[in-house]
Amino acid sequence: MKITILVDNNSAEPLGSEHGLSMFLEAGGSKVLFDAGKTELLADNAEKLGVDLSSPDYIVLSHGHYDHTGGLAYALSKAKNAKLYCHEGLLKERYSLKSFGARSVGAQKEAREAIENLPSERKIWYEQPLTIPGGFNITGTVPRITAFEDTGGNYYLDREGRYLDELEDDISLWVETPRGLVIVLGCCHSGIVNTIRRIQDISEKNKIDTVVGGMHLIHADEERLRGTVEDLRQMDIKRILPCHCTGDYAAEYLKNNLNCEVQKAYAGMKLEIE
Repeated sequence: MKITILVDNNSAEPLGSEHGLSMFLEAGGSKVLFDAGKTELLADNAEKLGVDLSSPDYIVLSHGHYDHTGGLAYALSKAKNAKLYCHEGLLKERYSLKSFGARSVGAQKEAREAIENLPSERKIWYEQPLTIPGGFNITGTVPRITAFEDTGGNYYLDREGRYLDELEDDISLWVETPRGLVIVLGCCHSGIVNTIRRIQDISEKNKIDTVVGGMHLIHADEERLRGTVEDLRQMDIKRILPCHCTGDYAAEYLKNNLNCEVQKAYAGMKLEIE
């Protein structure tokens, strides 16, 4: 399996960076674009990394937030035969409540239109777990089990803050390799522990080679960080590569307190897992 991080909050030269995430995944003869960043920076970074955006067989969106859907319209225009995998709840209107008021954080108008205009045979809507050719597995809706994990923000389905957004469309992806599970996260609003447990339950495998992606711990308090570390330490994990919305403090906390390798990921990072 190969993973190339195309877009992240941090990047290696000469790539650009933004508050967004996108990865290019290769396994079992299939190519997957996982998320599409915040803007069309995806296109520039992909070119510099030698990634052909017309080549993905599948595009998978981790959830319906703007920092993962911004380059989607461009990606679909390039990958003219790619099938798009979207959770049923992905196109909900979404807001984050701040001190200055409500801010729209859902998928951009262009992304919504691109999804709506895509032929039905190229759109796969789902809620339950499913497998994509090449051995890519999607969690579907992740049950929220732990007491210390939440979505990581003040997310609502309306501007007035009456209806809480549980982000049920938040999904992650994994591939089974001889070295263990390789788990790819978007923002992991479901919680990293909930997500890994879900994947272990579905796959009936516990050994994990790599966990890479956003973990939305940027606003996590000490109680959540301690709970996260306590549970992760009990798992058979070789390495964790946090990026995007994990936050610098949380990434350092994981590095200092976990019993596995922890290294911050970034745009330009390439991984190859046999």
